[in-house]
Amino acid sequence: MAEGEKGLLVKCPCCGAAVRWQPAAEFRPFCSRRCRDQDLLAWATEAYRVVGEPNESEGSPDTT
Repeated sequence: MAEGEKGLLVKCPCCGAAVRWQPAAEFRPFCSRRCRDQDLLAWATEAYRVVGEPNESEGSPDTT
């Protein structure tokens, strides 16, 4: 990542392309709608997960 004259230069989380962090970058931090949608799809299909304690409802079914 580097800072330029017109905003911070960051890497797209999906493909690694350079993206200027500025209002004109419509899909920031992603470089395009395609990368943004791929990331959303990964969350929706649970390809990405946040590690934590399981919910009580996720365990074995209640036997009472």
